[in-house]
Amino acid sequence: MHPQGIGKSVLRREDNRMLLGKGQYVADLLPENTYYCAFLRSPHAHALIQGIDIEVAKNSPGVVSVLTGQDMLKDGIGKMTPLWMIPGADGSQMNEPPRYSITPDRVRHVGEIVALVVARTVNQAIDAIELIEVDYEVLNAVVDVKQAAQNNAPQLHQEAPNNLCVRFHRGSSAPVDAAFAKAAHTIEVDIINHRIICAALEPRAV
Repeated sequence: MHPQGIGKSVLRREDNRMLLGKGQYVADLLPENTYYCAFLRSPHAHALIQGIDIEVAKNSPGVVSVLTGQDMLKDGIGKMTPLWMIPGADGSQMNEPPRYSITPDRVRHVGEIVALVVARTVNQAIDAIELIEVDYEVLNAVVDVKQAAQNNAPQLHQEAPNNLCVRFHRGSSAPVDAAFAKAAHTIEVDIINHRIICAALEPRAV
């Protein structure tokens, strides 16, 4: 924070070296035998993976390895676990669908990782990613939270009926209800916050 307080302009200390080309980034650090990784991500919000052809990518220049979710299962790499198991409002356990760093059989959001390539250069890794062929069976999807909770909505995880991970609350509702009952005026508003989400279903939490 600026010495004079919030709202004052903050003096940047790094501009001179950055503008003069003297800055250093992680990409500038090149230990011996450095390899690069690129990810193939799903263009679909919901789809079954019927097959993945990685042979051409595996044989492209500079490629060291190409891995899929099935490869990780064969290597015994299990699912990711949530950082916090949130108890339900009724005392029930939070639904914890399995999540893998590379999905083995089904994509459930746009951008979910389907495969990865390790290569000797960044460009070789990116070029190889484009050579992977994925056979998708596209499924129905919804993007509205309320629609996703309906009985007839596409189901992402069998372990989470109606696409609900957990229903929870904090504090006591009785004093709040009493305060509203005495209020001269009340205002009702729906607040939707996409960042209040459980680590079990949140890829950025791992």
